[in-house]
Amino acid sequence: MNVDQSDYPYSISNRSEAESRTKPVLYPKQKSPRSTPAPSSKRTNTDSIPLKCGSYPRTCGQMKSCSQARQALQCGMHSLDRDNDGIPCEKICG
Repeated sequence: MNVDQSDYPYSISNRSEAESRTKPVLYPKQKSPRSTPAPSSKRTNTDSIPLKCGSYPRTCGQMKSCSQARQALQCGMHSLDRDNDGIPCEKICG
């Protein structure tokens, strides 16, 4: 029995040709984009005011203005922002 090899593309004699047709194409690994934090939607008016960390009132009830409360928060008085939303003294700034 004589068989024509062209009828069987994956026969042993054509194996290397068949393998070259089925090898996957490898592409260079792409770096995944780094996620960047979304910009804050909360506006702060203290960005343009020079920050002077001095003695601020210690409680929201003692603050004279929202601006003063925001400056105090930026100077590290995190107790003014009880719910950690970036807005100090909710009654006067909220």
